Amino acid sequence: MDSNSKDFNSLAQVAKEVKGLGHHIHPTVPNPAPLGLFSFGLTTALLQIKHTHIGGDDTDDLNGTDALVLGFALFFGGLLQIVAGLSEIKRNNIFGYTAFLLYGGFWMSMGTIEIVGLVAPEAPPVNPKALQALLILCGIFTTVLWICTFKMNKTICL
Repeated sequence: MDSNSKDFNSLAQVAKEVKGLGHHIHPTVPNPAPLGLFSFGLTTALLQIKHTHIGGDDTDDLNGTDALVLGFALFFGGLLQIVAGLSEIKRNNIFGYTAFLLYGGFWMSMGTIEIVGLVAPEAPPVNPKALQALLILCGIFTTVLWICTFKMNKTICL
């Protein structure tokens, strides 16, 4: 065996060992997008149930629906989307990271606004125009994200 053949064999052995370490260097992360999308969709649907009074029309029903929406906004729509967003960065998905973290922050903010109103009734109420401006800005952000999906898989764009 000549020296070139020995070098090639030892190099091939090193390459094989390094390739075997790949799953330790970059461990696989499950796809967090279904978690983020499901938590966003369910929380949004629950909020619409509150606004359309499908959950009931009397005061007790509305208060119960408010409490349910508040819990879902903080933990299901907020915390789970933040977890999904942080998992997306491990997958090098900057789009998912950005979307899930910002929508998770949105839901946690909306829940916090409701908590402040319930815990501190003497606090000034939320200005409806400011809330409207916040929702418009979130709509603009959503539109920008939607435009970014035009370069992605067509199912994401829908």
